[in-house]
Amino acid sequence: MNEATSPGTTALDPWQSCEPHLNSRLLEPLLKQYEREYGQAALEKLATELGTSLEVLSDPDRWFSAELFLDLIQRMVRDTGDHDITYKAGRALARPGMMGPERLLIRGLANPTLAISQMERLSSRLSKITSWDVVLHRRGRATATVHLKDDALDSIEFCRNRQASLEAIPEGFGLPPARVDHPTCVHRGDAQCVYEVFWVERNPWLQRGWIATGLIAAATLVCWFVAPELSRLLAAVTATSALVVGVASAFSYRQVEQDTIAMNAGTIDELQQLLERNDRRITELSAIQRVTSVATRQRDEGALIISALDELRSQLQYDRALMLRVYDDGDRLGRPLSSGFGPQAALLKTLDVSMHPDGDDQRLFGNILDSGGPLLVQVDATYLETLLPHNSKLLTALGSSSFVAAPVTAPASDADVGPLGLLVVDRTSAERPLTLRDRDLVSSVAGTLGTAISNTRHLRRVQEELLIIQKFRQYLPAKAAEEILADPGARLRLGGRNRELAILFTDIAGFTAASAAMSPEEVVRGLNAWFALTDPVIASCNGIVDKRMGDGMLIVFLPEDGDRFGRHPVERAAAAAVGMQASLEEQRAHIAEVAPGFAAIDVRYAIHYGSAIVGNMGSEDRMEYTVIGDAVNTCARLEEITPAGCIWLTGEAVAAVGGDGLAGATRESTITLRGRAAETQVWSLDPEADATQSGTWIAGLAGIEGELAGPMDSDASDTTTLTSQTGDLGLAPTE
Repeated sequence: MNEATSPGTTALDPWQSCEPHLNSRLLEPLLKQYEREYGQAALEKLATELGTSLEVLSDPDRWFSAELFLDLIQRMVRDTGDHDITYKAGRALARPGMMGPERLLIRGLANPTLAISQMERLSSRLSKITSWDVVLHRRGRATATVHLKDDALDSIEFCRNRQASLEAIPEGFGLPPARVDHPTCVHRGDAQCVYEVFWVERNPWLQRGWIATGLIAAATLVCWFVAPELSRLLAAVTATSALVVGVASAFSYRQVEQDTIAMNAGTIDELQQLLERNDRRITELSAIQRVTSVATRQRDEGALIISALDELRSQLQYDRALMLRVYDDGDRLGRPLSSGFGPQAALLKTLDVSMHPDGDDQRLFGNILDSGGPLLVQVDATYLETLLPHNSKLLTALGSSSFVAAPVTAPASDADVGPLGLLVVDRTSAERPLTLRDRDLVSSVAGTLGTAISNTRHLRRVQEELLIIQKFRQYLPAKAAEEILADPGARLRLGGRNRELAILFTDIAGFTAASAAMSPEEVVRGLNAWFALTDPVIASCNGIVDKRMGDGMLIVFLPEDGDRFGRHPVERAAAAAVGMQASLEEQRAHIAEVAPGFAAIDVRYAIHYGSAIVGNMGSEDRMEYTVIGDAVNTCARLEEITPAGCIWLTGEAVAAVGGDGLAGATRESTITLRGRAAETQVWSLDPEADATQSGTWIAGLAGIEGELAGPMDSDASDTTTLTSQTGDLGLAPTE
């Protein structure tokens, strides 16, 4: 650990009380690079912002944490806008003044090979979180592997600095920079960073030759004064040595130039390959972007495929494009959609092959789909001989000289995982055959098209489910609709369950006689206006409209989850009756505007509580979600005798609430209903009183006028809707 404090600093200096990961000498090139470009004052200001001083940062005996190193780099990038500043600092190692006076000594006595081989030892002296393994393969090539200690912090900036430092080593010897490839990197998910280093080097014997020549020259100078006769011999030796070493140096420099050209040529080749790869990738991305753009505009699967095929032809210059689709539960491949085939498109209709053939069936496209990968085919006599006769004849008739076929599959995350079809593009001219590049490009487009098709199908399923939900919720409360959607297999079977429930029958008094004096259009408008009033009230009380019988309704109130005071099924049925009657009185003027014959209507309301079967009744071909049982019949008989404008309840309904019962409920009499042997208590409820003692119903008429607008303004087409409903039920309007 560093000392917590030192003269001129404070105890809060984070650079003096941090983990010892990296030696401060690793900061020196970075600080010098920053000072070189922005000046001493800017460097001191940076140190102050970091909470320390320049003296601390420049102290060669200090160790700092990797986190502080990274913070310094990020601040430099923020201040300068230069995201490659660490790379530049690494490359600046060979500049004059960056390595100090030792640079000349190193250059005179060593070479790049020796310097690179010492990276392992040098790293151990400057870093406690990384270790280097350097393997010298041959003259001018080495592999340097950097390992990180467990949980060590590293960043792409550190990685770039290491790469630049390796590139700069030969420059310190007056040689061209090294070429450093970085095939493996921890920042791409690999276990370590691997650097392949290539450099050029002079003949190592030249250094020894020039040193020997210098020593002989020095001895000659001494002998000139001590032994003149010997100096002549040494002078000749010196001249000869200088001549030999000079010639060797000339050859060496020429070799360095040739090696540099060869290394640069290799770099240029790699850059050319990189540019070609980038060009291919740009083309692929452009094609994928166009297919994606098509997908955002098309919601129909067929239109999506046709648009994608047109894009392949117009933008990527393919002569023709074809999509064969998998169907019949994945058993067959066919149903072609095509672009550019013209009259020959009729031939494609015969492309309908089994996905599971027997024997040696060489299917024209089915075998490609089975392979699971894209295929490039040059259509020649050799290939045609591998096909069955009818497939060979078909391909010849189509006139393809080469084609690419790529499987179109759904994403792995999709429920429809598996092949969706086969995308095919071709050229008819043998002078422009398709290549491997086209194969890879079409394969990429096929992947994007598979995702687009999958999304289109998913959107269609969602739309269908939304339509189902909307349909259910026209007849059922949200909870009942959610139960059916959660388990449609179980919920949409014939049969039901015995439930305790409240039943509400409503009926417009004297409707048969009144409707005889009105036109059918006025009857429809009036009924729609009435139902527009009732439906929001019923929904607010969590009721289910089991069926509409002309002007009458059967409404069911099932027990709710939880024991909430004031929400008993009977209380909700009573609240609904009071609410409907209150809405009717409030909106009579509006009803009179659209259906004058409905201006003075009176409605009967009958409520009963008992057991009934709730479920799907009918046949497998046609079923109806409804309630059946004696309780339904009892409520229907009570509604028959209920006076117009009144709300009557059975004794069973009032008793079921418990406690003080319904607020405002009054016992009227005991009667025998039609078709019943036992007597039934009859209670009445004042429509103007609170429906329940808990005040469950609060008449909310705001917004009802707006809801009336649609039904009231409906035209004669509504007659068909009402007629179909009544016809489906097999019922006629009743008084």
